[in-house]
Amino acid sequence: MLPMSVNSGPPTGRMVFVCSPYRADTATERRAHVDIAVQICRHVLRWGDIPLAPHLLYPEYGLLNDDDPAERERGLAINRRWIEQCDALVYYKPKITSGMQVELKVARALNKTIHPVGDDLSPIAASLDA
Repeated sequence: MLPMSVNSGPPTGRMVFVCSPYRADTATERRAHVDIAVQICRHVLRWGDIPLAPHLLYPEYGLLNDDDPAERERGLAINRRWIEQCDALVYYKPKITSGMQVELKVARALNKTIHPVGDDLSPIAASLDA
């Protein structure tokens, strides 16, 4: 994990939906995907914004099974609602999955600020305003 300090002040920034891979063929790959999402969340916190990564909550804690097609679709529908509530979306540009494509399409249709994060998991620009 990248060492970085996190803004410890009160959350005053924008709500930012974290769009990154989750689905995986192996447990090792899934763990890597979760690690990517966590690191992106840390970047968003460092920017002073508030990350929202539902794919770290629903399947990780057994609320939805990402391997069950009906539950996966329900998760994507829930994510659409979360994107509606967020001010912006940040996404992992090096690997865009089918679920991420859906989320990006929703964010674009809602005219949300969309910001990529690069392969080294650092922001491609310093903040969502860049």
